[in-house]
Amino acid sequence: MNPFGGLRGDAKSLWQSVRAFNERRVRIYQLPAGDSSGTPPSSLISKLYDDATIIVWACGYESNTIPITHTHTVDGVTGSRKIVLAQNHGQVTVDSLGRLSEALAPPPAAGAVAGAGVVPNLTGCGLGFGLSAVLENGTTDGSTGRADGVSAYLKRTATVVLSTVVRDKSSVFGPGAVSWEERLSTMRGLVHEAAAEIKRKREDDKARDKEAVVEAARRSRQQREEKVPFHHTIPLLHSSTPQLTL
Repeated sequence: MNPFGGLRGDAKSLWQSVRAFNERRVRIYQLPAGDSSGTPPSSLISKLYDDATIIVWACGYESNTIPITHTHTVDGVTGSRKIVLAQNHGQVTVDSLGRLSEALAPPPAAGAVAGAGVVPNLTGCGLGFGLSAVLENGTTDGSTGRADGVSAYLKRTATVVLSTVVRDKSSVFGPGAVSWEERLSTMRGLVHEAAAEIKRKREDDKARDKEAVVEAARRSRQQREEKVPFHHTIPLLHSSTPQLTL
């Protein structure tokens, strides 16, 4: 299951149980493509409705926005225009810093701000305002290509949004970093250094253990070689034969 575009929570557990044939009360059908628009045959849909005991409405979501107006003054004349936010699959498009993007609007009045691009001083965070999720090869991560999830909102999104209002970027991303990507690079470097240090420590401990074993064997051999022979006399009772000395 994709952590961004896939099922989560109880829905994910149910899907996995159905796929593993542990949950047999749920049946899943793969509908045929139908016509050119991808709509399944109406007869099949009607049959599924007729045979169904209960119907679960499965739907998506879209960003809930408020009216946004840009006011500008040119040569003492004040004007305004409505800002239309760019959307993708029902979600408002945001850039890598969480700033909301404006859709291409009709040409504004002379001297006014152009219609397309990032809306100044306006950021979004949370469901419906997910950051773009792109893999290292440039392809989108998941079906939506959006980084949705509580963890993403509280970590990456919150960090980049904070960086848009804080002058000192290193206080947000860490020493020497001015972007989320640089922060990740620094963190990977620290993890790599920590792993290398652990490996070196294990090799040093292994070498010391080996030296200790060799030293113990050397001392044991030396003690055997330096051991002084001793004499023990056994008396022979009731015999006139001289005592036997070993």
